[in-house]
Amino acid sequence: MVETQMKSQTISVEFQLIHQTVAFFKQ
Repeated sequence: MVETQMKSQTISVEFQLIHQTVAFFKQ
């Protein structure tokens, strides 16, 4: 259960980073 939670957290963090990068390039 802990591994799944950590994996989902990592995925959400990576998704946020990608979103920020895309927004940065769109400017």
